[in-house]
Amino acid sequence: MQGHSSTHRFEEPLPADIRTLLRHFDLDPEVNAYVCCPQCFCLYDTAGPCPDHCTHTTFRGPPVCNTPLFETRFLKGGAHKMAIRKYIQQDLKAWHGRLLARKDVELALAQTAKSAKKVPRHQLSRVVHDIMESNIVQDFTGPDGVRFVDCPDSELRFVWGLGFDGFNPYNPRPGGPNASSSAIYLNMFLVGVIPGPEKVPMSAINHFTELIVAVLLRFWAPGVYFSKTTLFPNGRFTLGALLPLICDLVAAREITGFPGHSSTYFCSICRVRSDDIECLHTGMWERRTREQYIQEADVWLTLQTDADRTSHVSQGKVRWTPFVRLPYWDPVHFTVLESMHAHYLSNVRHHIFDAWGMDATSPSGDGVFWHAKKAPTCEVKDDPEKWQKVLRLLETSTQEELARLPSKYGGHATLWHLCYERDLRRAGTKQMLAARLISWRDAQPIESQPAASDQLRHVVLGEAVLREVWRDQARSMLPSCVSAAPREVGGHARSLTADEWRSLATIHLVVTLPRIWQVAGDRKRDMLQNYMHLISAIQMASLRSTSSAHIASYEFHYQQYLEGFLYLYKEVPLNPSNHLAQHYGEYMTGFGSSHPYRAWAGERLNKLLRMAPKNNKPGEMEMSMLYHNVRAANVRSLLKDGNLPEQLTRLEPAFHKAFRWDFRGTRLNDML
Repeated sequence: MQGHSSTHRFEEPLPADIRTLLRHFDLDPEVNAYVCCPQCFCLYDTAGPCPDHCTHTTFRGPPVCNTPLFETRFLKGGAHKMAIRKYIQQDLKAWHGRLLARKDVELALAQTAKSAKKVPRHQLSRVVHDIMESNIVQDFTGPDGVRFVDCPDSELRFVWGLGFDGFNPYNPRPGGPNASSSAIYLNMFLVGVIPGPEKVPMSAINHFTELIVAVLLRFWAPGVYFSKTTLFPNGRFTLGALLPLICDLVAAREITGFPGHSSTYFCSICRVRSDDIECLHTGMWERRTREQYIQEADVWLTLQTDADRTSHVSQGKVRWTPFVRLPYWDPVHFTVLESMHAHYLSNVRHHIFDAWGMDATSPSGDGVFWHAKKAPTCEVKDDPEKWQKVLRLLETSTQEELARLPSKYGGHATLWHLCYERDLRRAGTKQMLAARLISWRDAQPIESQPAASDQLRHVVLGEAVLREVWRDQARSMLPSCVSAAPREVGGHARSLTADEWRSLATIHLVVTLPRIWQVAGDRKRDMLQNYMHLISAIQMASLRSTSSAHIASYEFHYQQYLEGFLYLYKEVPLNPSNHLAQHYGEYMTGFGSSHPYRAWAGERLNKLLRMAPKNNKPGEMEMSMLYHNVRAANVRSLLKDGNLPEQLTRLEPAFHKAFRWDFRGTRLNDML
C-alpha cells in the first residue's frame, strides 16, 4: 500500500462544486460499506450479493431473522431500491497510509519507537512516563516470539487502544429526542459510527467487532507493507497490535463478553461475588485467566438456546466475542478500568452525591444516617413474643438460615434493625446482613440493645456547608487548564460533567471542608480524613507518570478510604467501581499512568460527531458524521503541512472558525 501524495496544485478558476475539491485534494476517507439489518444489526458487504431479507440466525438452523433490508424510495420522480440502514467502516490500512505520508508524524513515530527500545525495563524503581514504557508493552512479544518493540529501524510497530462509546447524536437537552449512536475508535482513528436510533443490543455488537478483528489480524500476521512513506521511499513493513480496551464499564462488558457490572460476578479480573463486595482482602479473590476466558467463550458458542447462554453468564462465565480470535489479546489484563468514568463519574459522585448528599435547600447533617433511604418499618419489633423468637434465631441459626429469615419474622427489615441495634453496617442484601450478624455473634455474647431511634436524615452538603463552598469558590482563581465547577453547585438540579466533578471534588471541597470540619467534632474530622484518602488515591492515579512508589501510595490511600467508608457510612452500599478501583494499581503496573487510556479524548470526539452537519435520519446521519469528521481532519493536515494552493489558504480563517477547537479545560491539561 502506498502513502498519499502531499503536493497539490490547482489552476484558476476555483471550481464551483465542492465535490470537485473533495476529489482533487483526496479529502474523503476510503470506506467499506455494509447493509445493516434494522432488527438484528447483521452486516452484508455491498461489494457482494446482498439478499432482500436478512438471513441471520442466532443459533444453528431456524428461526431466520427475515427482516427486510431494502425499501423503495421515490426520488426525482423515479423509484429506487435503497438500503433501510447502512454502516460504513473506514479502511485502517488506507488511513495509516495517509498518516505515513506526513513527515512530521512518521518522525514522531520513529522517535517513540527508538525511545521504547531504550527503556530500562528491569529496573524496579523506574518511572514510567508513557504507555510505550509500561510493563505490558515492554514485555509484549510479536508473532515471531521476539519483543514487539525490538524491530529494525526500517520497520514500524503500531500499538492501538480500542474505544467504544454510545452517545446521543442530537443535542442532548431536557425533553429532546432520546437516541443512541455508537462510535468505535482505534486511538484517534474513527473506525465507524454504529447507526441508531436504538442502542445496539449486546447480542449484535459482535457483527461490528468481527470486522475490526479481521483487520487487526492482517496487521498482526502477516503484517502490512506500505510501498512508500515519507522517510522510506522504497517501502516499509509494519505490524500492529491491539492492547488496552478503553471504555466505561457498560461498554467494556458488552465488548468483551464479561458479565455485566450489575451482575453477581461483576469483576473482569476476579470472581468476587456482589454479596462479597465488602471483602477488601485482595488475597481472597479468585483470579480470572485468559485460558479460562477462552474456554468459557467457546462453551458459550456451543450453547443453542438463550436460556442456556443466560445461565452460562449468570454463573460468572463469559460470552464469545470475536476478540477471542486475536492470538495475543488478554481480556483479563487488557480491559482497563477507564479513570474518567471510574474515578469522577462513579467513585467521586458516589461519595459526594450518594453517600453525603448535596442539596442547598436542606440542613447540613453528619452522615450517620443515610439521607437517601429511610429506615425500613419492622412490625415484628412491636410484638415482644415474635421479637424474642428473632433474638433466639440470632443465637442459634447459621448464616444461611438467618439469610432466609421467613417473611413472618420481617425478612430484610428485621435483619436491618438487628444490624442497626448492634452498630453494624446495614447496606446490602439479606445474605450480607446475615453474614455481619453471625460475625458479630461469634465475637461476643448476645445482649439486649436499645431500640433504633428515629433521627433525622439530612444530607451532609446542605445549605450551611454549600454556602461556605460557594464563598470560597467565588474567591478562587483557576488556571485555564482547569474547568471550574458550576457556580453555586448544589443549588440547581442539573447533573455535573466529569470535569465538573473533578473540580468540585479535588479543588473546591478540598479548600473548604478542612476549614470548617477541623473544629466540628470527631466524626466530621474522621469524615474529612476519609474523604482525603479518596482524593489522594485519585490524584495518584491521575499523575502523568507513575512508579512503584506511586502505585503503593494509591493502593494504601484507597484501601484506607474503603475501610473508613464502611465504618462511617453503615447504610451506604459500595458500588462495583469501588471494588474495581482496588484493582487500579494493577492497571498502573501494567500500562503505566492513566493519561494514555482514559476517555477524555473520546468524549471530545463524540461531541465533534454530534456537531457535524447531518440530516438527522438514523442510518444515514452516522455516515455523514464519519465523512465530516475525516474531511475536517484531512484539511487540518493539509493546512499544517502547508500543502494547499494560495487560493485556498485565504480560506484558512473561515475554516478555523467553522471547525474551532476549544483548548480550555481538560484538552489543554492533556496537552501540557
